[in-house]
Amino acid sequence: MLGALAVLEDEPELARRIIARAIENVPRAMREYEPDGVYPEGPSYWEYGTSYNILLIASLESVFATDFGLASAPGFLKTPEFYLHATGPTGLYFNFSDCGARGGISPAMHWLARRRQEPSLLWRERKELEEFAKTKPNTDGQGDRMLPFLLIWAQPMTEQNAPAQLHWHGDGSNPVTILRSAWDDTATYVGIKGGSPGANHGHMDAGSFVLEMDGVRWAIDLGSDSYHGLESKGIDLWNRKQDSERWTVFRLNNLSHNTLVVDGQLQLVKGRAPITAFSDEARGVYTVIDLAPVYEGQLAAAKRGVKLVGTAVLVQDEAGALEHTASVRWGMVTRAEVALLDDAAALLKQDGRALLVRVLSPQGARLQLYETENPPREYDARNPNTRMIGFESEIGAGSSATLAVFLQSGESPIEAPALIPLSEW
Repeated sequence: MLGALAVLEDEPELARRIIARAIENVPRAMREYEPDGVYPEGPSYWEYGTSYNILLIASLESVFATDFGLASAPGFLKTPEFYLHATGPTGLYFNFSDCGARGGISPAMHWLARRRQEPSLLWRERKELEEFAKTKPNTDGQGDRMLPFLLIWAQPMTEQNAPAQLHWHGDGSNPVTILRSAWDDTATYVGIKGGSPGANHGHMDAGSFVLEMDGVRWAIDLGSDSYHGLESKGIDLWNRKQDSERWTVFRLNNLSHNTLVVDGQLQLVKGRAPITAFSDEARGVYTVIDLAPVYEGQLAAAKRGVKLVGTAVLVQDEAGALEHTASVRWGMVTRAEVALLDDAAALLKQDGRALLVRVLSPQGARLQLYETENPPREYDARNPNTRMIGFESEIGAGSSATLAVFLQSGESPIEAPALIPLSEW
């Protein structure tokens, strides 16, 4: 469409036809922002797609003094909250789906902050700009294709307050919740998602989470695998059917994510796990996701709750077996060094910091380490210096169980919260 605007005076009929077609059809793609601004492909793809969307809108406004209602698409002007909250204190993204782990300066956020008249939306941008000035004082022009638009859209950041909202959740095809203890660099931060593997660029990561404390990302997402690398080996990467080769790729299925695995099986592509509860009140900061739709035929019921307990975090799962015994694995991938203290406790260390992991339920659970560095198939990417800590729980036919893990900063255990049903949170 930008090309059509460029030749509007020379080829008015052709240009107007192309522009009209864009105005008519772009809202179809913008439906993905509904209802709360969550970008289903993750924050790095948000930066990619939303930047071009804003470029289109800004160009229309420049030429016609109107955006023809595009910026009023449901959820679009809410989307900067998604991008803001999807970045942890370390600067790393909550990199679900095929999303990359880290971004950079976002001129799109400056445009949105100006449109919304909300300087606090640029909280991460000031840090990114300072980091850019330190590391790229003489940029060679490679990458950062949208950076020049910062000269047009940049907003003042001299008197900037932290965002008032600590905790956020958004619905959509890939709903997410973000909980954080503060906006400083050492705050506790948890990002968790529901949704469906069937979403575009989706992984089997419903229920998966990332965790930061003390400036360290403890629970990680391995991210996407190389598109070209897999396709060059004949993998049918973009077929998202249940039995497709896409789900044999280690980084893309639930065996590599911080979620549940039932009897070694994959999550269901057709399922969609909704966020069923969220609270940001002083009496309790938490979220609950109904995972049953992605474990249909594997479990009778499955829910995951995540609660912020001061600066510690409780991950509590409630699972019910069908008419046969179910083996449920709880897992968390990390780059930290792991020392198993006893069957129900482990100490993680990274960058001079420590994280204590304790299994509160079930009784008799035995923590162990699972291989992530060298996945089983020759076409899988290696994951150097990673491992999964977890345990397995046998749930008897027709019965239910609670799997609860408490994660806290430091080596000395603090008092863990009493476990109550998720329905009473």
